[in-house]
Amino acid sequence: MRRLHLCTAALAAFMFLAVPHSLAADPVVITSGVITAQAPSLAGDAVVQLEGDMFSLEGHFSDGGSEICFPCMAGTQTIAMFWGGDMGAGSGVVGAISYPSLFFAGTGFRVEGNATLPPDGPSTFSLTFPFSVAAGSTIWGFSDSARTNQVFALDVTGSGTAEMTVVRPTSGPALYSTQALSFTFRPSPAPTPEPTSVLLLGTGLVGAILRRGRRAPRA
Repeated sequence: MRRLHLCTAALAAFMFLAVPHSLAADPVVITSGVITAQAPSLAGDAVVQLEGDMFSLEGHFSDGGSEICFPCMAGTQTIAMFWGGDMGAGSGVVGAISYPSLFFAGTGFRVEGNATLPPDGPSTFSLTFPFSVAAGSTIWGFSDSARTNQVFALDVTGSGTAEMTVVRPTSGPALYSTQALSFTFRPSPAPTPEPTSVLLLGTGLVGAILRRGRRAPRA
């Protein structure tokens, strides 16, 4: 009976290690897609196409804000676009459910990165830099424009490569202005334990518990 109790405890410990838990939902990773904006809509309007595990969204984000060169000097500059509250409309598929008409909202969605501008660049050029989605970013979907019937809520994360086209005067100081901006998402797989590693960890724990049981004195 004692051995049965030990085996039961060992099995429970192994299941705890092997089965994923969701006490707090992890953010959904945006693995592909692009956010694009061009002057004069760089103040917070963008065309979006986003995809991730079990979801895809497309349409436009509007009524947001941005941190761009308007103008900015040479050196490292933070480049970002962000939205919150009512933030546009479009369509999408979430959890295998298709929504032909969606109205987006959220507590805040921000993409940002650092671009390094040269001290003496040409009159027009493009540069690329890494970006990421700010922590705590959300995208909510509603079926009505009044945003009273919510159909999904996504906590999102992701990263990729941004491209910014800038212009500068042909003479005078190097003051750059953003003409176009895009954020292209790339997959960034997080390292996860191999199933065999989890199994070895679990069986090792089982063995340790059984060995301890053998050494315990009989009552």
